[in-house]
Amino acid sequence: MSAVRFVAVGAGRMGRSIATAFAYAGHRVAVVDLRPRTTAQWLALQQEALAEVRASLTSLAELGAFPVAQVQSIVARVSWVNAPQADQALAQADMVFEGVPETMAAKQSALARIGAACRADAIITSTTSSILVTDLVPFVPHPERFLNIHWLNPAY
Repeated sequence: MSAVRFVAVGAGRMGRSIATAFAYAGHRVAVVDLRPRTTAQWLALQQEALAEVRASLTSLAELGAFPVAQVQSIVARVSWVNAPQADQALAQADMVFEGVPETMAAKQSALARIGAACRADAIITSTTSSILVTDLVPFVPHPERFLNIHWLNPAY
């Protein structure tokens, strides 16, 4: 995997939507799934996520945002990273968007992994809408570089 500046952690709806927004804006973005999965489960998730991103971009193109012929080149800006490769992607990121489920345990686990793998100058964000950011700050090593950025659903 070549270097990317932006990483969305969580391969669910929020991570996919963030990837769609960044790819549409012309950026390469990695979607990182931190859950341990079998190869078959990973491939199924990746296909499902890719199909959703492609469908979202196709809808935007059909609404006139850009020519339909550009959908595939925009989709190609999104890379998919499984749990064993996550640290490599996170180490390259300038900005990480944590978008895991809205539970304290999920946020704590994800932010600990993100904080351990990212560079000290990376900006880490949480998409939380129901947990106070002050409750999440203890889970990141550089709280001065931690933000709450709640995207709408879908993010784009």
